[in-house]
Amino acid sequence: MYEMRRKLELSMWLLFFGLMVFLCFNLNSKNTFDNYHDPIWSDAGGYYIYLPTTFIYGWEGYGVPETWPDKLGNGFELTDKGTVKTKYSVGVAIMEAPFFLIAHLFAIINDHGDGYSFEYHIGLWFAGVFYLVLGLFFLKEYLIKRYDLKSVLATLVLILVGTNLYYYGLNSVGMSHIYSFFLFATTLWLSDVIIEKKRTRHLVLFSFLAGLIVIVRPTGCLYLIFLMVLSPQLFSTLFLDLFKRPFIALILLIAFLVPLLPQFIYWKFLTGNFFHYAYTGETFDWLKPELLKFWFSTNNGLFVYAPILLFSILGVVVLFKENRKQAIQYILFFLLISYVFSSWWCWWYGCSYGSRNFVEYLVPASIPFCLFVQRTFTSRFTSVKYFLFGAAVFFIFINLKIIYKYDDCFYGANNELWDWSTYYKLIF
Repeated sequence: MYEMRRKLELSMWLLFFGLMVFLCFNLNSKNTFDNYHDPIWSDAGGYYIYLPTTFIYGWEGYGVPETWPDKLGNGFELTDKGTVKTKYSVGVAIMEAPFFLIAHLFAIINDHGDGYSFEYHIGLWFAGVFYLVLGLFFLKEYLIKRYDLKSVLATLVLILVGTNLYYYGLNSVGMSHIYSFFLFATTLWLSDVIIEKKRTRHLVLFSFLAGLIVIVRPTGCLYLIFLMVLSPQLFSTLFLDLFKRPFIALILLIAFLVPLLPQFIYWKFLTGNFFHYAYTGETFDWLKPELLKFWFSTNNGLFVYAPILLFSILGVVVLFKENRKQAIQYILFFLLISYVFSSWWCWWYGCSYGSRNFVEYLVPASIPFCLFVQRTFTSRFTSVKYFLFGAAVFFIFINLKIIYKYDDCFYGANNELWDWSTYYKLIF
């Protein structure tokens, strides 16, 4: 019976993967390349350029075509010596690499293996869908140990179609966020496995994934710290217990450093130093965080484009009555990441859809979210259930309507911060 159930579940996930592939191609069917609709444009081009440079053109001299910086939205530049200079870290390229190589094989067969033909774009779309579905799978595996199946499935659906996870998993797949989402979900699930089984191979895998989290998006280290706070047993296993096993600790350190090594090698090649701050002139202003704008501005405000995340806030309120310590941990973590992200000089993060840097943090947000959903399902107040169901449908409508109408940048009058009239027109 168990095996039959697992086969049925696998079949459902495969069907879901097929549905996401269809929606991805449908969402991108009218997009063209060489412009901001391209999944290899601007920041995404800066992440991606490691792959064609490494596997096709080489790093020395003018290997990469001189037209590519403009063609890919100036996400990187060519130096006077013709070498590629990109400020973006190598982590995204590492995770895109299997799909790039498969696409490259098909491109060679079709006699245009230039690193930019349609095969490579298709490869990236498949990468986005793959990591989206797998991330949701591991998130489900974690949540199902704490909440009932109906609440878990409802949470996954609501987070997918009610937030910009849908957009960054199916459309803007060249950005880092869907890859971080997968890594966050996988390490969350793995933290349970480590505590339950305490096997060395799980610790090694966790260390390797932690290294990927950092090199895909360095602010991901905040999430790793939160995992240790959320699960003290994980901290004890990873650090305190390993003092007794120095050889295993060395292996874990190596596993953590492996994903970082390509970055150190690139920086050494580019600058002559193994360590380098690539974001010259771009800084955090720790004394002037734009918290209110980060949360509520029409220019990519978190709750403006994903109002369904209010359910996570309500979930923390419910949790506060049951586990005050854990609720306070969630509140402090939310305030910390909001403070960090809103302190960046470009707190709206350019031509984003919603608060894009919060996509991966939907993983920890899903825990109180699921608690709130479960309490809603078990509530004896029918009117409350209907109200919250209606609110969820409306929030989903807002998200999907804007996504399918979205034109890459918020195009309010003179890009005004609180241009609610344009926001209203986007919805209705």
